[in-house]
Amino acid sequence: MDFDEYLVAGRAGGWSPATQAQYGWHLARFGAWLAEQGCYQPDGLTRALLRGYGAALADVYSPATRQVSAIAIRSWLRWMAEEGCCRVVRPGDGDQGAEGAAPGAADGDAG
Repeated sequence: MDFDEYLVAGRAGGWSPATQAQYGWHLARFGAWLAEQGCYQPDGLTRALLRGYGAALADVYSPATRQVSAIAIRSWLRWMAEEGCCRVVRPGDGDQGAEGAAPGAADGDAG
């Protein structure tokens, strides 16, 4: 997945260079993990994938690092929804697909 446009938008919106770098670091790892799972586009995201990533982080990173990762991912998902790049599907919407699909779950469970 390509997070560059989001990172540029964040910087243009007032993020510090450090925030942009930190979010970029976390999103690059998230994107690489998603690719390992066979997910290459935002419309392939599911709640199960987001939870799986959170579990994978728990095996490697501290709670503080996991929290920053979750913040970066939720922020990206929210931005994607605001930009019209995906739609948010929440429990009870009746349109969740086989795994509780949540393309752009802005309230995401990333870790």
